[in-house]
Amino acid sequence: PGYWWEVAELDEQVLRQVGNIVFVQDYVPEPGRLAVPGNQIATFEVVGAGNATINMVYRSPGGTVEDTFTLNVTAS
Repeated sequence: PGYWWEVAELDEQVLRQVGNIVFVQDYVPEPGRLAVPGNQIATFEVVGAGNATINMVYRSPGGTVEDTFTLNVTAS
């Protein structure tokens, strides 16, 4: 497997992750190409009013954290 994003921390009193993170290819790669560019899509559902933080980490094929992303959400 290649690099991937995962949810590292989520306030489940406010938000709930719906399903798994889905990978969507940008295009069909040339034969023999190992890397496939695309996007990863995470879906969340509001389960309660309040403020929540979504902390995500970007992992290398070996599992090392390469980057982080934090999103603050207000749900009502």
